[in-house]
Amino acid sequence: CPYLAEHVTPAIPAVGGALFIFVMATLFRTSFSDPGVIPRATPDEAADIERQIDIPNSSVPGAYRPPPRTKEVVIKGQVVKLKYCFTCKIFRPPRASHCSLCDNCVGK
Repeated sequence: CPYLAEHVTPAIPAVGGALFIFVMATLFRTSFSDPGVIPRATPDEAADIERQIDIPNSSVPGAYRPPPRTKEVVIKGQVVKLKYCFTCKIFRPPRASHCSLCDNCVGK
């Protein structure tokens, strides 16, 4: 930094310092903000959704856990796939995933 300030221009270290402060501020803001936890389904909602995705020809109910299902929804003319979370018992919105640390689905 001293070489750049003396031989090139003193603006380079100043801009570098300003960028460093900006990056650190956004890092702290991100780390201390709410990740966007998506609320879990109520027991009634979960039972309704489980009934919809259960395999119809299963002889023993609940014996086989179906693989993760997707539901296609049309939003503004676009087809969007929603994935099912077995832990939270909800269809997650796009760009959401289940966090193993907080045990909730969170928006990315």
